Amino acid sequence: MGQFLQFAFLGLSAGAIYAVFATSLVGVYAATGIINFAQGAIGLYSVFVVAALRTDGSLVLPIGTLYLGSEKNPTPMELALLIGVLSAVVWGLLAHFLVFRPLRHAPVLAQVVASVGLMLLLQALVQLRFDTENLVALAVLPEGTVEFAGAVINQSDLILAAVAIGVAVLWAYFRLTTLGVATRAGSEDELAARLTGFSPDRLAAIVWALTGAELLDAASAVIAEVGAERATMDMIAERGGTTRVTLYAHFGSRDTLVARVIERELDKFTTFMFAVYDESVDMQYGARARYTVESLFDYARRHPDGLRILIGHREGGDDPAGRRLYAALEPRIAARLRANYAERGARIDASADTLASLLLVMSLDVAHRALFVDGTDIDAACDLAVTATLAVLRDVRAEQLQAIDASLPAVHPAG
Repeated sequence: MGQFLQFAFLGLSAGAIYAVFATSLVGVYAATGIINFAQGAIGLYSVFVVAALRTDGSLVLPIGTLYLGSEKNPTPMELALLIGVLSAVVWGLLAHFLVFRPLRHAPVLAQVVASVGLMLLLQALVQLRFDTENLVALAVLPEGTVEFAGAVINQSDLILAAVAIGVAVLWAYFRLTTLGVATRAGSEDELAARLTGFSPDRLAAIVWALTGAELLDAASAVIAEVGAERATMDMIAERGGTTRVTLYAHFGSRDTLVARVIERELDKFTTFMFAVYDESVDMQYGARARYTVESLFDYARRHPDGLRILIGHREGGDDPAGRRLYAALEPRIAARLRANYAERGARIDASADTLASLLLVMSLDVAHRALFVDGTDIDAACDLAVTATLAVLRDVRAEQLQAIDASLPAVHPAG
């Protein structure tokens, strides 16, 4: 019995390695339709990267070498493993963007030849850049042993066996269980899944991972392009490389998804502007106004899609995102205006809200036209907005604002 268990765990540990590589091959094929024969070579290169770091601290690059340690003080295992994984990610991205993506519409034979060529390139690169004769990959997993039912089993074999069993269970779930088959079917044809008695929303909810932020990014890109009213779940699913089922499982409805996107962008922008207001509180009056406007344009320059989501699509007439943006920022601006006029001995009330609205609309509209309407130089637009803001603050008299306050109907307490 002990000998049987020992050989069983040895087989499972070896099988785990094949299972992981097979899973990566299948994953790439499922996502791109390409069989990547260079997958093993990418793993080989990463192994040698880790081995070199653990031997003498050298980070061997295709061209050149960086030293992160020495023979007496090699790179720590955790950092070496992280760099090894990152090197595999970089090679994978380069393979996608430089080789496979340009060939996505090419014949299958061309794609296969390209992947074999990439494999040979990486293998040759390993021979050229690494001392393959003397470099030894040190063990990563624990090297101890445990006794189980009379068998002496390596701890590393136990860990790899658990990996193999986990992969097998996952495969069996999707291939052999009714729910797993229904889940795969629902991802391809949600109507067919419904007709067979399964809820696509529940099926997708079972398997969705922590992809909420990625789905929001896809939705943000679509809404920035076409506007919230025209964005459809099909368009967002295509942009995010997912299905409508997954989107509905995450967000429930299109309106909820759009609201989440707007809420996220509104939170980003208002958090940024509130920090600007706090940072400039001790500045002089004119310098503070200039800094605030320039910061707003700096945000617009760095996050045009976010600003487009909030104020970039107004042709439909209704602009709920814009209204929420103004409602969030105007009270802070109005409060500062009241304090500024109070320092000069003038009391203003509701007119501060009017002036705040004027200043905010002026800057946002100039940024809107520069970015999304006219395509003019954003720096020149910022300079114009700063000049106009300073002119308004200089020329608007306290008496004008107080006249607005005096014209407002008196508010009587409810009796």
